[in-house]
Amino acid sequence: AKLPPASLYNTSGRVTPDVAAVGTCYKVFSGGGPVGTLSGTSASTPTFAGMISRINDERAAKGKPTVGFVNPVLYKAGGSVGTDIVSGNNKKIACKAGFPATPGFDAVTGLGTPLWGRLHTLLDA
Repeated sequence: AKLPPASLYNTSGRVTPDVAAVGTCYKVFSGGGPVGTLSGTSASTPTFAGMISRINDERAAKGKPTVGFVNPVLYKAGGSVGTDIVSGNNKKIACKAGFPATPGFDAVTGLGTPLWGRLHTLLDA
């Protein structure tokens, strides 16, 4: 495979992202009304963090510990946690180099997009 220039990715073996989430055109509300839209990792990262936070809240309410560092559990589960993104890439206007989405783990979407029900069950909330 033809890779982008090495200066654009981690060559030590640690691949990111671990998971992916929709990151375009999130409606932002404040004080009960819309204030605009948000896109990028500023939208997708809080989405996934919110899922984990809700699971932690539910676990705490049951007297269980929080999930802690979730990556080992996610990687052990592999593709069973969500939707594998198999097409597309992260080559955009601002980034001419990038990676393709492929079946299984890839450098664009990691393990894919977590599905709430599966993630919730996996982490036993």
